Amino acid sequence: MRAVTPEQKRRKKWLWGCTGGCLGFIVVVVVLMFVGGRLLKRMLERPQPMVSPELLVTAETDAFVFATVQPDDPLMLGTTVRLLMLPTIRDRAPTPEGRQLSMDADTMRVNLRQVAPIQGVVLFERLGEPERTGKGLIVSVHRYAPLLALLVRGVIKAQEDEGSSSEYKEATLLIKEDGTAVAVRDNNLMLADREDLVRAWVDSLELHTPSEEGAPFEPPRAELQAGPLMKSAHELLGRTAPIRFACGNAHGELLALMAVIPEDQGRAELAATGLASPEVLCLSGQFESLNNLDAILTLFLTCADSGSAGQLQERLRQFADAAGDSAPLKEVAMAQVSDAVLRIEARVPNLPDKVIWLAERVAALKEKPAAGQGDEGEEPAPTPPLPSQ
Repeated sequence: MRAVTPEQKRRKKWLWGCTGGCLGFIVVVVVLMFVGGRLLKRMLERPQPMVSPELLVTAETDAFVFATVQPDDPLMLGTTVRLLMLPTIRDRAPTPEGRQLSMDADTMRVNLRQVAPIQGVVLFERLGEPERTGKGLIVSVHRYAPLLALLVRGVIKAQEDEGSSSEYKEATLLIKEDGTAVAVRDNNLMLADREDLVRAWVDSLELHTPSEEGAPFEPPRAELQAGPLMKSAHELLGRTAPIRFACGNAHGELLALMAVIPEDQGRAELAATGLASPEVLCLSGQFESLNNLDAILTLFLTCADSGSAGQLQERLRQFADAAGDSAPLKEVAMAQVSDAVLRIEARVPNLPDKVIWLAERVAALKEKPAAGQGDEGEEPAPTPPLPSQ
């Protein structure tokens, strides 16, 4: 047996020392990656409080829609997935590299459930003046807000050649050449057709966002930042309904909304009931989930006086009777809950189909002027009938 020389001993010690050092370094790196990954995951998943939607309504608002997607509400999840999968909406959500967002419905559903609750607020201004209607959308997520902000800021930076970007009260803004604005602040993504609406939202977020960590999702009920009529209509609504909405009628807003209904699908007959007449001061309502397809719709019509409310109730009842089984609303019930307020309750079968129909109809109406097809009073391409089942 050959004797081990001192030089060989030194080499062995050096070899094992290096090996042990490398293994130790690898272990440390793995541990740091694991811990860092866990910390990053916690940071991304950490819930962030949301501002009460009432605080995002401006004094100029003529109509609003509040929507909340809870992870345990299959109706709202399914409806939102179908909306986001529409080409007209997916084309508006590019990646930071400018490519179209590619995601199947199942993956979209999983991702939505992970970031939920999700809150959406849509505002309309000057709704009775089609050429000057103002509108905006703000979406707030409860989890993964840092990742959302990072992605949106990447998209904004990638589109700087289409406008000018700036920072405002911890928000990143992109003002495009056509005047539309995109902004992100914390867990809020904002889109509007003008810059001052986005800045007003950022001001409200800075003023009202709770600072304590771990704050509950359910924000305290706040007073609506709108006129007296819209406030009274809002007070008729519940607190927990996933969809709440209201629309004034001082400048023909209800008539403008009725234009969504195609001429050959009962628009004239519905208008003849007086639903959009000046005697109806305001409309508000809410949807509540029944199952993964159906919802209960409750409408409140605030009229000028008791007489106009009674007349409207009778005409709407006749309209519902004439529509029969083909009506999109089922099991309709009407009652005057006060002298001037009429309440209508009905079951809405297959709400997702009706939401998709409405979205496609609105998109078709928006594309008509741009396409320049036909005369000003001409209807766009025929719309499929409003789903009744």
